[in-house]
Amino acid sequence: MSALDILQVGPMASVQDLGRKGWLQAGVSGAGPMDPPSFRIANALVGNEPNAAALEFAGIGGRFQVSGPVRFAVTGGDMDIRRGEERLHAWESHDLHPGDVLTIGALRGCVWGYLALSGGIDVPPVMGSRSTHLRSGIGGHAGRRLQA
Repeated sequence: MSALDILQVGPMASVQDLGRKGWLQAGVSGAGPMDPPSFRIANALVGNEPNAAALEFAGIGGRFQVSGPVRFAVTGGDMDIRRGEERLHAWESHDLHPGDVLTIGALRGCVWGYLALSGGIDVPPVMGSRSTHLRSGIGGHAGRRLQA
């Protein structure tokens, strides 16, 4: 499995899957993606199961590298996506190799975007989900938004 290095990331980036169910009575809402169709399409474009964990971001994506080759897709809206200096399209899958820098710019025409990587994001499930629940500080990466 390839490691994802976050070189720079927007202010509201987190790990999400389709959310946790059955915990509302304990004060934990389902979490999960804000735009489920875009989330599902990103995962489908890289051959993942629909519930595979992916990165959700608001406003701006960031800059990323990987330790091994992966397929990736970015969905949500219109944005500038680059692999090095090469411009790429959203809503398509692409390859990313070690040493490549993936840059995802500001979203246009929407608030939420998604970065799916082949194989998903491997963080431990909490209460049956990998989704970050910021209010409770659980799931995702240490229950918090992502940082470089």
